[in-house]
Amino acid sequence: MPGSQECFVACFFWVQAEDMGKIEQRRTDLDIARAVAVFLVLVFHITQYFGKCGFDFPGPVLTSFLLCSLGSIHIPVFMLVAGTVLALSGRQVGTPKEYGSFVRGKVLRIMLPYVSITVLHLPIMILTPDKGLDRAAVVTLNMLIEPMAGPAGHLWFLYALMSMFLVWPFFAKVRSRKVQFGLFLGMIALAIFSPPLLAYWELRPLFGFHEFRWFLPMFFFGYWYGGYAIRREGGGIALILIVGSVWAVSVAALVWVQWPTGFAWVITRRMVAWLGYLTGGLFVIWLCNVVDRWRSPIRAHLLMVGQRAYDVYLLHAVLAQSLVFLLSKLEPSTLVSGVVFCALPFIVLCVTLGIGQLIRCWPRAGFVVLGDVPRK
Repeated sequence: MPGSQECFVACFFWVQAEDMGKIEQRRTDLDIARAVAVFLVLVFHITQYFGKCGFDFPGPVLTSFLLCSLGSIHIPVFMLVAGTVLALSGRQVGTPKEYGSFVRGKVLRIMLPYVSITVLHLPIMILTPDKGLDRAAVVTLNMLIEPMAGPAGHLWFLYALMSMFLVWPFFAKVRSRKVQFGLFLGMIALAIFSPPLLAYWELRPLFGFHEFRWFLPMFFFGYWYGGYAIRREGGGIALILIVGSVWAVSVAALVWVQWPTGFAWVITRRMVAWLGYLTGGLFVIWLCNVVDRWRSPIRAHLLMVGQRAYDVYLLHAVLAQSLVFLLSKLEPSTLVSGVVFCALPFIVLCVTLGIGQLIRCWPRAGFVVLGDVPRK
């Protein structure tokens, strides 16, 4: 067990020289992308919690814009990074024994924290309001007992990611990059056309189908892209600006355009949404690649956050939802609500990083709560 001084220093997020030596062995540009994505996750969820608790700030227009713009970035970045890192690792799963070992590692890394955090999150979900849903304790408990029917809260991402790791070895057996890209296009078609063709509202509860169908192609695009991204260079400035512009236009179209009803318009809107997911994810990853090459002073802290992004994702919801719920009981003014709204992502980020490091002071707790699988 680490010494108390080491744990204390780690909780205050000090960047040591030996830590930077370990970080430089990683793909630092992807760590920066993780850091940006997890911070956007905090802003996204805090925006949701403010709306559910009835705050006047940030208001319906700003809330709609934030949820749409941030929602088209943070999860796509995580999916693209996960697929890219898997490709860069050169991991091969060629035999049933290797597949079983691979799945076992992912179960311990992903599904064990999934269960632990669900148990921790359960009381908060029961106590805090959920606008328009009237969630009861028995419904939330059902989410814990039957996670296949609908993961609790933000944990759907772990559920979807685990599903993608389960099917990845079959995709990886396809050696041709052209065939892989063709499969990727087929996955996009499934994501866009599946709702009207497969009675989406009836199939959605099964196996997390909603999240799986949307982000499976994103994960495999990252894997396909990783085959060409062995070098650290990302897109050039001109390409970054073009991709960022396409993302901004797609977000504006989803937020402010009044889309007509009808099959063709529904499909068109879904195509615009998916284009926003892809361009938003690539925009952030390539922009972080530029930031990494600039060696700016904030880079070291972004790298530390990126290395612990998984901790922040697992732990933030319980803390953020509790703080927003308690704040709502004080009935603050709009000005105070706005100040707290702006400060809360940074507060939650720092506190969850500290909690994560404290949990790691006890290896068994780190294993159960954070999925720190002991390395042999």
